[in-house]
Amino acid sequence: MTFDEMIEMATQAGLTVDIFDGWVDGNIICLARFADLIAAQEREACAKRVSGYPDCADAIRARGIEENK
Repeated sequence: MTFDEMIEMATQAGLTVDIFDGWVDGNIICLARFADLIAAQEREACAKRVSGYPDCADAIRARGIEENK
């Protein structure tokens, strides 16, 4: 998920996102980190559910690596 997508979703959720000349309010940075942590937890939960299929579990876990490049 891109940072812009996170800002869009935060806005859709009713949060106010302040951006001034490329500088982003510190709260949205914390929110983005929080969203990353939640996504990582969910990926790991999904990977554990398909642990009998190592290729699938590895592909799910790799999503986090790809998104953070």
